[in-house]
Amino acid sequence: MFWEYLKIGFQHVIPLGYDHILFILSLFFFNSRLKTAIIQCSVFTLAHSLTLALVAIGYFHFSANIIESIIALSIFFVALENTAQRELKWWRLGLVFAFGLVH
Repeated sequence: MFWEYLKIGFQHVIPLGYDHILFILSLFFFNSRLKTAIIQCSVFTLAHSLTLALVAIGYFHFSANIIESIIALSIFFVALENTAQRELKWWRLGLVFAFGLVH
């Protein structure tokens, strides 16, 4: 069972998850220091995993059309913010967490 979920997780990102890859790349381009990238990616992964768990157990159900639109806006917003900020602030982590919940 573990291997099945691991396989589904990889399929969620590698062949199907262009949005995840673009979002993670936008986090990396914010500041290419490894520590900053790891912190942001960890916050994103924690939030995304929380949402996946809550949806999987049936606690939430969202319209795919609305979510896909918000995901596109999140990638655009983070990329735009990268042009204005260079240092990791606490509110940036809150933003990454919120967008991780949506992704």
